[in-house]
Amino acid sequence: VPPGLAFFAGGLVILLVVAAVQFARR
Repeated sequence: VPPGLAFFAGGLVILLVVAAVQFARR
């Protein structure tokens, strides 16, 4: 797995988690 792909996937997961937390707080 290319480092760039792993970094992109990690960032995507983090964004999803942040979005889920923000949605749950409302």
